[in-house]
Amino acid sequence: MLKSATWTVYGVDRFKVYQVRDNKRFHLVDLAKRECSCRKWQLSGLPCGHVCALSRCLGMTNYNRWAKAWFSKRTLKGTYKELVYPLADPNLWETPHDLQVVLPPALVKSQPGRPKKKDRIRSQGEDPKINRCSRCDTMGHHRDACHSSVPSQVNASYQNQPMDWSQSQQHYHPQVINQSHDSTSTTFNQFHLDDM
Repeated sequence: MLKSATWTVYGVDRFKVYQVRDNKRFHLVDLAKRECSCRKWQLSGLPCGHVCALSRCLGMTNYNRWAKAWFSKRTLKGTYKELVYPLADPNLWETPHDLQVVLPPALVKSQPGRPKKKDRIRSQGEDPKINRCSRCDTMGHHRDACHSSVPSQVNASYQNQPMDWSQSQQHYHPQVINQSHDSTSTTFNQFHLDDM
């Protein structure tokens, strides 16, 4: 309302149609039809700034008369004139069992960054690149998107055999290089090797 204080009003048809110039453009206000060319009056039901400027120019101080009928006290009281019965407890409500389950809409979050341009125009004579998976050696996808299971490269029969510790200890027996050691050190070494 304060913005409309500097707007100018021109009469087209007295008490019916007026032209209001705001800071940017001209708008037509039709009081008989209760319409303004900015359409705010029709959409909201409350007078727009153009109607307020016109009312100020005509010497009307009460702008409530230009509001739609659904904003009046009579309409508000008429809404609650009839009895409003309270609802029962929600646990006692009867709900049909054949209702269709409606899932929430799938919100696809756009990835950050500039999107890749996939509709590139190919050069003359350029063949389309065919993707080959280096993991399963099939066409149509890369290794990153491969879902097929690939057996490991280690021999499966070697993994499932139990290990024979008596054979593996033969590799760890130290060889006697110098026989000049005394008998106590030899028995000490044999004692520790037998424990292994």
